[in-house]
Amino acid sequence: SSSLLKFIDPDFFYDIISSPEVDTCSMSCHISKIVASFCRFHQGELDEETFEKLTDRRFIPLIDKESAMDLLDLEVSITSQNNKLSLHNLITTTTCLQKRCINVLAQHWNDFSEDTAILRSFPPMVVSELFERTITVAKNDRKNYVSSVKIEIGQQAEKLTNQHQQEAHEVQKQVDQER
Repeated sequence: SSSLLKFIDPDFFYDIISSPEVDTCSMSCHISKIVASFCRFHQGELDEETFEKLTDRRFIPLIDKESAMDLLDLEVSITSQNNKLSLHNLITTTTCLQKRCINVLAQHWNDFSEDTAILRSFPPMVVSELFERTITVAKNDRKNYVSSVKIEIGQQAEKLTNQHQQEAHEVQKQVDQER
């Protein structure tokens, strides 16, 4: 992350990432890293509305897996410091940003570090959805792995069967020639 981000004010940063010249589709993951770094530097001065503008789906439709946990942490920190998110909302709903972060984290469940202490600061609904999505993805990964192993075993069995048939044919040919 660039220390230059420390010197840019949030409104100017918003103007940069919302510029029509910025290709947010192809650069989304990279932009999410920059936004996370910017928000970390300016965490104390960002309000919830500005944070939501900077993390809007239009600018970062896809979140980088390394930025997802940081953005979730920042959202909790910024919304709690501004006391604008009610306890009811923390428990029963997830924000658009949380959903995008949960999706990318679940897709990369095997990259999680052993240190999950940061999850304690997340709203219960976020942790619940993250675990649910992660379990679903892990089950699908397991099914896909088992299927690919079965296919490979089938191919190897077919190859060995063909090989044994060819060897048997060669032996039969030798036996016939010896007669």
